[in-house]
Amino acid sequence: MPGKTKILAGVALLFHVAGALGLKSDYREWFISATPFTLILMTILTIISVDPKDKSFYLFMIMSGITGFIVECVGVNTGNLFGDYVYGPTFGIKIWNVPLLIGVLWFLTMYLGINTIKLMNAYYAKPFSALTTSLLSASLITLYDIILEPAAVNLGYWEWTKGEIPIFNYITWWTVSFIIVLISEIFFPIKKFTVFPFLLLYIQIAFYIVQYL
Repeated sequence: MPGKTKILAGVALLFHVAGALGLKSDYREWFISATPFTLILMTILTIISVDPKDKSFYLFMIMSGITGFIVECVGVNTGNLFGDYVYGPTFGIKIWNVPLLIGVLWFLTMYLGINTIKLMNAYYAKPFSALTTSLLSASLITLYDIILEPAAVNLGYWEWTKGEIPIFNYITWWTVSFIIVLISEIFFPIKKFTVFPFLLLYIQIAFYIVQYL
């Protein structure tokens, strides 16, 4: 593992371990309020890990972030895509009832997913097709969301107004993720993938699982 990757992974692990412990302490509310900083930091670390960055990386960042934000705006204000839910104050400034940082969260989640699948593909002799990459990425991202959702509700990131997470929330997550990755793979496939996003994905999965304990 390259030295830069070790440093980035070390920083990510340190923040998530500190966060996991802090959320179990008397300082829980403070650690929840630090969520936007952690999200921005993890995104910056991910961007740093990709070197060199090409046009496809920036196009994916813009497309996934903007698409995710628009989908969330429709979802929150109509209840037709994910179900009836509202965002809490944790992520800060909102436009149309959706925090601006949700676009950042969508990019980070999408990128961690597609990067992980491409890293796995590196161990196979034959490259995955655009369809296969999209199917696998969407499935991995949805699995991540299944783990994230109950913890996010517990941490006050957002709230389901009927008290239950509807199944079509996950169906929409899978569908939108599939479309984003497929468009990317057809028109501007990501060619550069690194170990750090793969490690960060599983650090975050472990972090959210700890919230169940």
